Amino acid sequence: YQELRNVIRAVARPAKTLLLILAIFLCIVYVFALVGFYWFASDFVAPNGENVCQTLMMCMAVVFDQAFKNDGGVGAYLVPIDYGATSGHTFVRYFYDNFFNAILMVILLNIILGVIIDTFAELREENQFKEEDIRNKCFICNIDRYTFDRKTAKGFANHIQEDHLMWHYLFLITYLRKKPATEQSGIESYLASKLRNKDMTWFPLHRAMILDHDEHVSKIYDGAEQETDGNGSIVVSSSTNQTAATAGFTKVLDSLESLHKVTASLEKRIAQLELSRQSSVPGNITPRQPGRSPSPVS
Repeated sequence: YQELRNVIRAVARPAKTLLLILAIFLCIVYVFALVGFYWFASDFVAPNGENVCQTLMMCMAVVFDQAFKNDGGVGAYLVPIDYGATSGHTFVRYFYDNFFNAILMVILLNIILGVIIDTFAELREENQFKEEDIRNKCFICNIDRYTFDRKTAKGFANHIQEDHLMWHYLFLITYLRKKPATEQSGIESYLASKLRNKDMTWFPLHRAMILDHDEHVSKIYDGAEQETDGNGSIVVSSSTNQTAATAGFTKVLDSLESLHKVTASLEKRIAQLELSRQSSVPGNITPRQPGRSPSPVS
């Protein structure tokens, strides 16, 4: 539960700040206990009539304890003020009780709550940023969704599922760690050494082949659409040149398709030659074909 973890971290992360505020709180409690010990020791009377401010340590313990147990702070625990009296003791008690309530129970406690609430809001923003980053950036190359959707035909979704699927990289790393060094190829040995040194420069950070390919094709197409005048300035070409550029682009695609067909034909021919070589080895029998007798052993 992410929200529950954030609640716990909202208190754990600013632990240093909260401890410093607690230290300030204890210092202020000590000051009020000191004032109460010297000026109002007789007012610290327990419900059973016992005086609980006989020493400075007792007085500080009572001030700290009763500060949270009474709505009005320590003033609600002391002997009530006689508002009809005009003595200095009454006026000092009036300011003592209200300053204690304002400084400790209002200001410092609200500062503590503010630190916790701000930390919780910061954690929530961090989680939202992480979720946004996961949804809209490639985990491998760190390029944003907008770039792929604008510059490629298949878009961002196809890129993270086909080109830079993070599980492929995880499989590669696991494969390199499990494979013995004596059985690794040159590239595998190179990548394994990078992993041992914790060097991740082989990752395609801010690079993607699909973007390089599409940008290259776009430059070819755009270059064919532009021409320069006598001064070397680029001007927009005519519709005839645009048609020629389109035809040139189509010719490039046709050439790539022809190359693919030639490659497939060569692979097929190599497979046939390999099969023929194996059948000519002594002890091998050529497979029987329908309607024909078995071939003799060579």
